[in-house]
Amino acid sequence: MLFTGAPKVLSATAIMSDHYDIEKQVDATLQWPNGETLSFTVSGNAALCQALTVLGSSGWAKLSVPVNPPEITHAYWANGGLQEGTKVSFPPCNQYKLMIDDFVSLAESKSKSDFLISQIVTKAINEIQQKAGLII
Repeated sequence: MLFTGAPKVLSATAIMSDHYDIEKQVDATLQWPNGETLSFTVSGNAALCQALTVLGSSGWAKLSVPVNPPEITHAYWANGGLQEGTKVSFPPCNQYKLMIDDFVSLAESKSKSDFLISQIVTKAINEIQQKAGLII
């Protein structure tokens, strides 16, 4: 995991779709115990406008189109300062297939998991939904 501990959701907003029972857009900011922050925007209606930005104590990172990129997507990161950062490109992928492949591989290896990362992610998603008013 990139940071230690579980994040606190500082803010979250959501706009629901007029046509489907899903969020049209979600924006959130999370903060970890050591002060690192993550801000992101995801949108089902504007998939190519998604972005994920992480600001840490010794640098920053930004990933364009983090969820289901249509083709090659790019990330930038730097060790602080005002420079543009180092550009890294990622090839096209099917993130759902990769998740299933990882799950099957872990299951077949018979390794034990404490599901700590899953628990942290699920808790953060629930907090985002609550702050955004999507669930009570």
